[in-house]
Amino acid sequence: MENKLVTIATYNYSRAEIIKGRLEAAGITCYLKNVNLIQPDVSSGVKIRIDENDVENALKIMIKINQDYDYYLQKQQLTTIKKILVPIDFSDYSNNACLYALGLAKKLKAEIKIFYSLNSPEFQAAPITAVYATQPNITQALKKLKVDAIKQLDNIQSDLKDKLKKDNINDIKIDYILTNGFAEDEILNFTEEYNPGLIIMGTKGKSNKPGDIFGSITAKIIEYAQVPVLAIQKKSTFNSINTIQNIMYVTDFDDTDFLSINKLISIVSPLNPNIYCLHVGKGENTSWCKVKMQGLKEYFNKIYKTLHLECDIIQDEDFLNAFDKFIIDKNINIVSIITHKRDIITKLFNLNPSRTKQLLYHTNIPLLVFHA
Repeated sequence: MENKLVTIATYNYSRAEIIKGRLEAAGITCYLKNVNLIQPDVSSGVKIRIDENDVENALKIMIKINQDYDYYLQKQQLTTIKKILVPIDFSDYSNNACLYALGLAKKLKAEIKIFYSLNSPEFQAAPITAVYATQPNITQALKKLKVDAIKQLDNIQSDLKDKLKKDNINDIKIDYILTNGFAEDEILNFTEEYNPGLIIMGTKGKSNKPGDIFGSITAKIIEYAQVPVLAIQKKSTFNSINTIQNIMYVTDFDDTDFLSINKLISIVSPLNPNIYCLHVGKGENTSWCKVKMQGLKEYFNKIYKTLHLECDIIQDEDFLNAFDKFIIDKNINIVSIITHKRDIITKLFNLNPSRTKQLLYHTNIPLLVFHA
């Protein structure tokens, strides 16, 4: 009976060829699928297929290859966070985000840029004739909105600076920027210009729409900004940055796990936290999972010798139930995930809305999101 071929990874053509060579040097027959024979240099989505009996050995080799590759990238890309962008809307949630930003800025020695976009959609929706008829009134109203916004921004800036003075910290820059336009678009545009290392923002604004899990603005920033986003839940209360000690990283064993955890460590390492790497499965091949998780653990124990890292695999049909229980058991303070793993995002935000709302609102856990 002919053995079954299984796909163990999908890469671009050049990287697939490198891995194929390494596997075959170890005596593992390897096949590439979806190669563009006319232009192999532009092939993407090339599948690496092997005999199912070779899977465990192949995974160990691939983990070592990925460790070497991602360690090289890490050395090239990993930088200290120097800028924190904090979009606000003057709600209690965004004010709380400012406190998280201040706590991290103290540890990272990073500057803080507070961002507010002055947007008045009710004026934009008015008929043309009405706009012309009431132009002086609209101009006055917009001028007043701007004056009020600047006053509030000045107060927030002064309050944060006063908190720094109480701690005898004088080397952290805090300022703000006021723009005019739709908030999500303005934030994304400014992010490209300012190039922050981290965005911190509240998950719900003043609109308080029923069923709005994240708030449309924060959701769009998480989806499109190519910068890590720390989303602060609406009931999350900031006490002290030193109380953030237990951080969970949720993995589906993505190829970019090494780089994503490196980014996570670059942000939270000044806190000297415990990091819990968690995978929740639904009866899949546990030997694969154990090999991959062991590879993650060995890599980070080698690179970060003082890092306290625990790795757990939980088999549970109810992802959110296992997720929620783990948060309680380990007293998790921040949850981190990769955005392009749509299965994780779906599980968190779409699979079970009532459980999701319970997880995100009642446990009050900030969510740190990375882009792969």
